[in-house]
Amino acid sequence: MKRQFKKQSILQKTNLYFDFDGTLFDSKKGIALAVKKAAEEVYDIDYELPDEIIGPPISIIHDLIFPGFNKKEAFIKAFRNFYDNTYFTYSTPYYKSIKLFSDLITFNCNLNIVSNKPTTIINKLLDLNNIDKYFNHVSGNSGFNISKKHRLKSLVELENHVCLNIVIGDTIEDFEMAKYTNCKFIFAKYGYGTINAEVIYLDKLDSLIKLIQKI
Repeated sequence: MKRQFKKQSILQKTNLYFDFDGTLFDSKKGIALAVKKAAEEVYDIDYELPDEIIGPPISIIHDLIFPGFNKKEAFIKAFRNFYDNTYFTYSTPYYKSIKLFSDLITFNCNLNIVSNKPTTIINKLLDLNNIDKYFNHVSGNSGFNISKKHRLKSLVELENHVCLNIVIGDTIEDFEMAKYTNCKFIFAKYGYGTINAEVIYLDKLDSLIKLIQKI
């Protein structure tokens, strides 16, 4: 059945800045498996990663789950080997129809990604799911240790005219980077994180257009 939208589109140009894990893609299974394999290889520990820890860079995840352990570099190397070569393919988009992204562009939205995930992996997953052409900027972790909020600030500053800027994410980090850059924030309720703040909630990704029309 063909989806119907109101005739009124999003007239003001809108820049959307999506988080990746827990917002656009469900990457939980692959990340958890790579952490499990790295923990076995480096620390000889059988470990199951909780959902609420998914989101930060792997270096921070290591410190959260193995505080005081002294093989951090070896753990990160093992994780990257398992995840980047095998388990990244376990990620699946929350909304599998590409029509959502083409509709957003038709409705005057510019789509971008700001994530802690390596840029190369994001691009591979976008390409595998045939949605890479819909995203203007992909700002992932490229090894330069630049925080999400500073990378988002750089993207926002690329726009030299007035427009609506909205961050869509599932963690308190995403909420804070939206505040830092004076962007509106939509909380992806279906993702991994929780938030104790007054926010706009997104129950499912395919409701995004209707939600933006109300902002």
